[in-house]
Amino acid sequence: MRAVSDMHPALKIIAFGLLFSVLPFTISGLWTHAVVLAILVAMILGMRIPYSQIRMTYPALAVVVLTVVSYLAVDAGGPTVAAIPLGPWTWEIRQGSVYYATRMASRTVIWVAAYLILLATTPNRAFVAGLMALRVPRSAAIAFAMTIKFWGQVVQDTQMIVEAQRARGVDFHRGSPWRLFYVRFIATLLPIFFVMFKRFRTMSYALTLRGLGAPAVPTQFYKPAVRARDWLAFGGIVALQAACVILDRTVF
Repeated sequence: MRAVSDMHPALKIIAFGLLFSVLPFTISGLWTHAVVLAILVAMILGMRIPYSQIRMTYPALAVVVLTVVSYLAVDAGGPTVAAIPLGPWTWEIRQGSVYYATRMASRTVIWVAAYLILLATTPNRAFVAGLMALRVPRSAAIAFAMTIKFWGQVVQDTQMIVEAQRARGVDFHRGSPWRLFYVRFIATLLPIFFVMFKRFRTMSYALTLRGLGAPAVPTQFYKPAVRARDWLAFGGIVALQAACVILDRTVF
């Protein structure tokens, strides 16, 4: 797995950022989705990505849950799998709804796992260098890399603020729903906004000092070369994806 984690950033962006984004649309079987997800999980375990970085994907997984619920609420045909009474109404979950909800959830989890591998194993400067190697303009590459990487920073700041408020005696779990909403909003969201604004200002100063937007072409100090083992690792990933497509067409 080291050959994959140390792959050239441009090839890694193509493999995990593009090909794994398109792959779920080329396969339809749920078992094939499970195989692809198992491959990605094996890569995550083999690369020993720390749990602190895996935990940053929890908000995306919450979106997966909401997506599943929304698909289950739509009548996609088929026999009734379950009927849930909701007062004067009855929520009937159809077999077709379960299928589409499961397929969409598996697609989303595949995207999350692929982007986790890409972002957790690619430093900021390597990510920018990879985008520039793909002929993305420098300003756009820096902006895109900052946007992608900034989400993890937001999650870290949120966890830091929550732990600091708990150390001050703020209780986030007990009380009425209105009190919990008030406490979580005042004690968490407002400090996060101030921390983010301060971070935006610091980042703006840093980018200005580095000459972002200057008319002259800056010198690129970090420009990694593509090695033979990078092509081998990239070819292995493409071969695995092609095998999954063939497996979906012939077996599942």
